[in-house]
Amino acid sequence: MTDMSEIATSWVNPNIYQHNALLYKDEEEFLSVAVPFVRAGLEAGDVVSVCLTEASLQTMRDALGPDASSVQFADSTDAFKHPIRTFATYKGYLRAIAPRRLRVVAGEILESHPRRNWSEWFRFEWFCNTALKDDKVTSICCYNRSMLPPEAIEYGRRTHPASFIDYDREENHDFPDFADPVSGPVTPTFGREPLPSAPPTAASFHVDPTDLHAVRSFVAEQARRYGMTQGPLQDLLVAVTEVVTNAIRHGTTPVTLRSWPVDSDLFCEIVDSGNWQPNEFLGWMPPESASDKEFGLWGVRMLCDIVEVRSKGKGTSVLLRHQF
Repeated sequence: MTDMSEIATSWVNPNIYQHNALLYKDEEEFLSVAVPFVRAGLEAGDVVSVCLTEASLQTMRDALGPDASSVQFADSTDAFKHPIRTFATYKGYLRAIAPRRLRVVAGEILESHPRRNWSEWFRFEWFCNTALKDDKVTSICCYNRSMLPPEAIEYGRRTHPASFIDYDREENHDFPDFADPVSGPVTPTFGREPLPSAPPTAASFHVDPTDLHAVRSFVAEQARRYGMTQGPLQDLLVAVTEVVTNAIRHGTTPVTLRSWPVDSDLFCEIVDSGNWQPNEFLGWMPPESASDKEFGLWGVRMLCDIVEVRSKGKGTSVLLRHQF
């Protein structure tokens, strides 16, 4: 086994946020990076967390031996259910352990999510590069390239400034299409790809600005038609009401609401005639208070599985996707 101890630890800078991908092909390569990284964190007095699937957690416990008792372990299947909620928990945890530094091995997210949700988790990874830049965190995010398709590994490299691969560590800034959080272009994968068009069979509703009750009735009727249960329905009703209210207050009439099912998801699209120009991650950062201008959209993102915002010459579209 190649000695990775120096490679896995010598690059760590305790004064900056460092976000790395571990693109491993087998258990040996995984442990060669993760174990010395964790042990170096314990020696430095960092808070050390390992958040992986249960099988990988046990592998790490066995490899660490007595050192495992000083590590915080969490099941990634529970921790990585929803990108916005996960990030809010992450930021809260960093505040709780401050001023200590966090060193974390995490990942194996994609294996527990359908492929249609992968782009949202890659947005999460890319967002961390900017949103955590002032936090005391050194992280390694794990991608099993023996199990994941090549495009998943490619996006892993595109969203992390550096990668461990083939028993070496590489900077990704020169990697084709690397999504540099500061100077690089925003690629279609991270917020500018066209939204799916409403099918001809989509139910459509022209919003009366004075009758939000009718909006909620329309959404409830569509959701119940496809079997959405009461809990998800209440979340969706609050989210749609918030978006429609914002469209009325800040957009340009007319406002149209469309709804249609795709597989196990219900799509709700709110379209106005305004020309709002939001940044790609508006509403991702937990607000400081309810008076924060992003509080409403952050709440919508917390409630729905995926929220997309696009602005074109003919208007602004907000697309909500929520599982039945």
